[in-house]
Amino acid sequence: MSGIAYGLTAAGKMVPLAVNDAGQLIVSGSVGGGGGTSDTTEATALLIKTAVQSIDAKTRALDASPPATKEAVIASDGAALNLASLAQSIARNADGSVSYVEVVSGGSAYRQTLTYTSGAVTGVSAWVKQ
Repeated sequence: MSGIAYGLTAAGKMVPLAVNDAGQLIVSGSVGGGGGTSDTTEATALLIKTAVQSIDAKTRALDASPPATKEAVIASDGAALNLASLAQSIARNADGSVSYVEVVSGGSAYRQTLTYTSGAVTGVSAWVKQ
């Protein structure tokens, strides 16, 4: 169960912290050839601080927003449509329901049409080149 970790003192000095096979903290400094076994509050605090900083660094990475990806939808003609970067227009039926959504990519218009049964959307088509 022996190991080593590093911590910073209140003065900002890097201090190696080691744990022996008995689970006791071993503190050594940069002068005097090192120290002996110690249960001091500072050594314990440094070890805990180091562990918390390590956990905090991992947590920050998890909290960060994922990098933006460029995902494309493949239209019926095989064209890749990056919908996140395309303006979309909506066409409506006489009753106000959405008839289709349209985007323009590479000079071509593509539509995704909605179908209804008893007023409820029951289908959405693939993106079809017009």
